[in-house]
Amino acid sequence: MGNILISALAFAAVTLASTARAETRFGVEVDRLELHVGEGPEHFLFDSTFTLGTDTQGLVVKVEGGSDVGAHIDEVGAQALYARSVTDTMRVMVGAGNQFRSGEDLSFASLAVEAEPFPGLEAEHYFFLSEHGDLTGAAQLVYGVDLPAGITLEPRAALGWSAQDVPAEELASGISEFELSLRVRKQLLPPLNGYIGVVREELAGGTRDIARANGDETGITRAIVGIGLEF
Repeated sequence: MGNILISALAFAAVTLASTARAETRFGVEVDRLELHVGEGPEHFLFDSTFTLGTDTQGLVVKVEGGSDVGAHIDEVGAQALYARSVTDTMRVMVGAGNQFRSGEDLSFASLAVEAEPFPGLEAEHYFFLSEHGDLTGAAQLVYGVDLPAGITLEPRAALGWSAQDVPAEELASGISEFELSLRVRKQLLPPLNGYIGVVREELAGGTRDIARANGDETGITRAIVGIGLEF
């Protein structure tokens, strides 16, 4: 299952090596390392990005996952992407990834567009084509408002969608889920920030109907506590 991911890493590394004479930098960002508490079981989530490249192109490895709090992490997703800047405020990424799950793993190809329409607003849209030919996607808007004393107000909106019904994943075509959240971050040390917030998660459309028929929750609101790192 991980062959596509390995191939994407190799392709991105070879492409990046062709520009080795340019100034190459390595960066690590753990945007979210957080615990959701309140309704339902406590939930752990992490979202990290590793970059190696220049101002115009590079290798991006994204690792994210989460689970209800317990002895094991239920699911981890990893992507290897070649990133190329289109303008000073937009880049396109292409690559592949794999979801490592307690059941059957799932490999997929990825295409993404990330942009900063104006200072403080980050927008992204990812398209995923699974090994079974299913097309899904995820979009997100994050707006950072800098306040005094090293505090940042960070509203975030995200949604997921599917181009077709995917019974194996309990997905229906159309918008499948959306999330609204607000985090208040405080800079603690140059690479470290801590934050608190609140998140509302909702299933939508036919996907919500599937969950309801299975007796599952279709929406939940929880408090957030977490840390972020960047260096």
